[in-house]
Amino acid sequence: MHSTKEILSKIDSLWNEGVEYPPELLSQFTEDEFAQLNLSYIFGGKGSCSGYLQWLTLLVKHSDAKTIVELGNRYGVSSNTIFAGLNADQKFYSLDTDINQIYVPDFVKNDDRVSFVTGDCLDLNIYKNSKFDIPFYIDILWTDTLHSLEQLSNEMLVYEPLLSDNAIIVIDDINLNDKRDYFDSSPHEKYDLTDDCHDTGFGVIDFKRSLQDKQLTDSERLSLAMKNSRKIIKAQKRKAFFKKLEPAQLAFRVRSKLSRIKKSIAS
Repeated sequence: MHSTKEILSKIDSLWNEGVEYPPELLSQFTEDEFAQLNLSYIFGGKGSCSGYLQWLTLLVKHSDAKTIVELGNRYGVSSNTIFAGLNADQKFYSLDTDINQIYVPDFVKNDDRVSFVTGDCLDLNIYKNSKFDIPFYIDILWTDTLHSLEQLSNEMLVYEPLLSDNAIIVIDDINLNDKRDYFDSSPHEKYDLTDDCHDTGFGVIDFKRSLQDKQLTDSERLSLAMKNSRKIIKAQKRKAFFKKLEPAQLAFRVRSKLSRIKKSIAS
């Protein structure tokens, strides 16, 4: 794949010309106020609060990426703009916890290059559940999910082993909550495109796999991704379980556990 710097330079040289989208791609935007607001975001150019949507189109179109993964698509606005840039030899996976991509036309959903996957992106079993293979050698990873350092860090634990040795990680909303901490601490070369793309923050990471990690086989990398996924999902379920407990129930469980520990020590 072309270097990230070359791709970003190419995008910048073309962006001022704007991006045209075919009417059929925008056919699901109705006349109601909410739909028209979302539609307006697509036409926000460079320097606007939603310039990243056109930027994504140009990124996909002018990179030679083969596999693109989108984490978090909500109503499908960004999915449409990614699809608009999709080349014949590219594969696009779009994930969300809900089936609510109301702005995505059927011809996009039925395109052989596109796979819409439903479920928690941290659980790699959702690909099998949706009858898709887990994406491997991901060239572009675009994430716009929950706005937290924990979520973003977990996504990278799961998906970094699945990336190509040289890949582009695109992160939306890096200035919300503590997401900036991940971006700033990344050891890879970074590009902060907030001013051009999105007023709540927009970052690009030029991912390059370390020499040590390159020694791992494809099977080992996939196994690592699955292991991290299972560990994160298990922790999430445990956290959700204790969150549901009433204070009295939780106190009883803690006392019981402490009692067992004391008996174990005594014996």
